[in-house]
Amino acid sequence: MPALDGSTPEIVARFAAVLKQEEVREELERLFRFQWPGEPAGEMNLRVLKAHKRRCTFETSFGSEDPARGIIAKVYQRDRADVFAAMESLVAAGFDGTSEFAIPLPLAYLATPHVLVQEKVSGIQAMEIFM
Repeated sequence: MPALDGSTPEIVARFAAVLKQEEVREELERLFRFQWPGEPAGEMNLRVLKAHKRRCTFETSFGSEDPARGIIAKVYQRDRADVFAAMESLVAAGFDGTSEFAIPLPLAYLATPHVLVQEKVSGIQAMEIFM
């Protein structure tokens, strides 16, 4: 069950509608195909991971039957290019997939719709460690 922190189904639907816009969907599919070039084409599937009144996180896939094959799309109410820049800095500092402590690889930031795209990774979330 996704966490709906101060959010409503209407707010989640509004954020999902951003990802379903043709130009955004096409860019997400391009990034997905870059990650898995041999994956057959299919419908865009969205699964809410966490929702807040100012942002919503979705697992996004395109026809994949493999649950490990997906990308994460975070839709923000306002511009958050700073989050993408911070993630790039952390990866450059060594917090990448080769280290013991890592963050998901930031794949792209779509400025106009305020969408941060990152790789999907498995493992323990940082909040589980710190809480």
